[in-house]
Amino acid sequence: MDFQLTKLDEDTHVAMRGLYQVMLKDREEWFWITNWQIIINQCNKAIGSCCFVHPPDEKGMVEIGYGIDEPYRNSGYMAEALHAMIEWAKKQKNVNGIEAQTDKNNIASQKVLLKCGLKIIRETKDGFFWKLI
Repeated sequence: MDFQLTKLDEDTHVAMRGLYQVMLKDREEWFWITNWQIIINQCNKAIGSCCFVHPPDEKGMVEIGYGIDEPYRNSGYMAEALHAMIEWAKKQKNVNGIEAQTDKNNIASQKVLLKCGLKIIRETKDGFFWKLI
């Protein structure tokens, strides 16, 4: 079965370039800066991705980032993928918590974070900061 690719939007391009720059500074921590693809096994199609934005900081916090193609939103795929990433991160010795950010108008993303157990810890004019401890 052939692997089906989709074109990345500009936000994803910017995020991937940022991850690459972080990785160049600390190649030993590559697994914290890897973009993990979400694949539908039945058709071998990439529908989105998720990542840790940086290795654990001095407080042991890691930030998750994610995105999914429009036709696959509100289907549970992203919550399943983030849940798996969070469970893996919690088992790492140097991780004390998980963080994320959302725009105020991104209700779908907020629902995903709630499903994964994160709570809003701070609000700004444009968005919310989330945390799982």
